[in-house]
Amino acid sequence: MNDEFEELLQRQQNPNIDNKYTTKVFSTNNTKKCVIQKSDKGASLFDFIKMLDKIITLSMKNVSFVPDEGKTLALDSMKNMDKPLITYKVNKREIKDELKPRVRQEIEELDENNEKRTGDVYGQRFKCEIQFNIFSTTYEQAEDIMEEFETLMISFAGYFKRNGVAEIFFKQHITDDAYVKFRETFSVRNLIYYVEIEKLTVIFKEKIKEIETLAQENEDSNH
Repeated sequence: MNDEFEELLQRQQNPNIDNKYTTKVFSTNNTKKCVIQKSDKGASLFDFIKMLDKIITLSMKNVSFVPDEGKTLALDSMKNMDKPLITYKVNKREIKDELKPRVRQEIEELDENNEKRTGDVYGQRFKCEIQFNIFSTTYEQAEDIMEEFETLMISFAGYFKRNGVAEIFFKQHITDDAYVKFRETFSVRNLIYYVEIEKLTVIFKEKIKEIETLAQENEDSNH
């Protein structure tokens, strides 16, 4: 069931997907082989949230997910919500190891005019702490939603990694004092996850040269 669900998600993300990704295999105690899934592409934090939004929409139909980071919620309007709500906020995003983007590879391709152009793919990894907030009208339902959400994150960790997320795991269950007012009306759960992403940027050399030439010409015309 999980494989079929992931295939549906992959087709939604890319109708022409060919399921290409690399794997590294190693043996443990000479008895079992473990497969570590590694992506051949990068994903931004927004890419991760979009993936999660699709998964929750398809698999947790009794829950609403708000993909707008840190959106301000009005307590009065939430009192009329017809199903549990999950929001998120970025507690922290910082560089991992690399102080600046580094070249991952060089590429060649044909542009829209069928002319060859070359470029560099720059990559930089970030480690993030993402807090997910669950709002429900009863504590039993809040507990059920929390358990379901945690199971979902474990079940689809491989899917996230195949689509560019470098690492993801549960870090902490906290009681965030920022939601004290909401707790007067709702049962609230705050979960923190560690998410490691790699942002990739393609810079085409011909485009840089073109802009540099135009800038120089503009500079010369002003003298």
